[in-house]
Amino acid sequence: MSARTQRPYHVQAYLGTDLYERILREAAVQRQSVSECVREALEEMYAIRDELSRPLELSEDGGSEGGLLAHRLLGQFEERMLGAFSRQLDEIRILAEQNRRLEAMADRQYVSLMFYLPDVAQEDAEERSANVNRRHQAWRRAIDKLLDSTKPRP
Repeated sequence: MSARTQRPYHVQAYLGTDLYERILREAAVQRQSVSECVREALEEMYAIRDELSRPLELSEDGGSEGGLLAHRLLGQFEERMLGAFSRQLDEIRILAEQNRRLEAMADRQYVSLMFYLPDVAQEDAEERSANVNRRHQAWRRAIDKLLDSTKPRP
């Protein structure tokens, strides 16, 4: 109760079952009447609203001149963001390693393929080159089609 008012005012509210049971449990834990519990919860809620409605003012040393609540909430938010960024960075590192592995595998496969293929005679080189390019383009289209079919749908 504020110093301005000396008499309590009566407020009546209708609650859903879940909220009513929660207030009863909270009052029992705090060993308070339901009225005292509701009054404290309302005072706390309005204090939080007041705190959050004020702009956060940072001092020269980086500390908060404003209330501790906003500073604490910002700190918790920063911790959650740091955790999320850290997890994403770990996932990116894993993907980069998998990509390097695939690059090495493709390179090794190419070397193996070149080892077993015979050299092409000079007179057949142009025709063979055209066939290779045609098969390469068909292979790329097949890969694109495969990748398109496995894309996650929004």
